[in-house]
Amino acid sequence: MSKKLLFTIKLNLSAGNTIPTSTLSSILGQYGINSVNFCKEYNKLTINNNGFIIPINLNIYSNKSYSFLLKTPTTSNLILKILKLKKGSVYPNKQFKGILNNKDINKIINIKKKDLYLLTRKQIKKIIFGTAQSLGVLY
Repeated sequence: MSKKLLFTIKLNLSAGNTIPTSTLSSILGQYGINSVNFCKEYNKLTINNNGFIIPINLNIYSNKSYSFLLKTPTTSNLILKILKLKKGSVYPNKQFKGILNNKDINKIINIKKKDLYLLTRKQIKKIIFGTAQSLGVLY
């Protein structure tokens, strides 16, 4: 019996310490995937990125098997970690939380380049600036 791709689910999960919550279990359970085993496998692969939010594409096949593609941490998560902030500003255009320098921006570009390989550095920089602005971070 060949395995046929049924669904692709996009999830953002905490790296290295994901637990089978009721929400995650209900999403995976309806496709016959054991959420405990999934979390163990995911945590093993993301242990080096502990504390980051990692987007994944979860492919579910007809024989109830799955595979997933790990992406780079979200841009907002990278900005918050670099500036050592817990969350962005409630009033992003009035209250500012921090300032990104060129070194930090280049560090984020080098990380995000793996996912955004079709974009130029200038285009990735615009994405970072937009995310930073929505978090109340100056650049």
